[in-house]
Amino acid sequence: SDFITSGDSDGCHGYHDVFMDELKMELLKLKFYEKSNDLYQFKQSDDLVMFNIPHIMEFRKLLQVHVLPWLQDLTGIQLSETIDMTCSKYEYTDRLLCHDDELQGRRIAFIFYLVPPWSKEDGGSLDLYSVDENGQPKCVSHSIVPAWNNFVFFEVNPVSYHQVSEVLTMDKTRLSINGWFHGPSVPRQSPNSEKSPEFLYPLELPLEILDEWINPMYLDIGVHTQI
Repeated sequence: SDFITSGDSDGCHGYHDVFMDELKMELLKLKFYEKSNDLYQFKQSDDLVMFNIPHIMEFRKLLQVHVLPWLQDLTGIQLSETIDMTCSKYEYTDRLLCHDDELQGRRIAFIFYLVPPWSKEDGGSLDLYSVDENGQPKCVSHSIVPAWNNFVFFEVNPVSYHQVSEVLTMDKTRLSINGWFHGPSVPRQSPNSEKSPEFLYPLELPLEILDEWINPMYLDIGVHTQI
């Protein structure tokens, strides 16, 4: 929590609040694109590297100059200078179902929240999954409720399953800057081979037995042609 702060000694007490308010205003002025399929529904901006807007540029610099080396020291993961970063808006009924974020080069995922006061009942939590013996998602093991000025990150690997639960509030927007720090990819194991279901052979029964299961009208040839 309190990801962006400033000390009193530099005479900038409270500046971070002004900065985040200005950053939020810049983000909300961007063009957002509807992202929707069976897995997700939300709105997303273009990559923020495309915008030469003061507070967005300052935030990007913060990640590159201060956060990236801090994450390297903390996690021991070697990171490159590549940082993907977009802004996402989740509103009523928006969601992002369970997935693992794995794509070539992604090593640490992050989310920086710029939300109004938020509760568990509002939905939109970041849900982290445990996995079964085959490395497949099993159940939600931990949920993180969005909060203003919170920075959340986790390693991207073959079992980093997570989701954004459905937003249930009708009058709040779950606004965030999110993306990935890049580095060498983790080798992915071969997919677990699932046992094929047992094949069931048709029963050798007289056709007359259908009379017990099916309305006789559906066995009439004339009805067949109408259907």
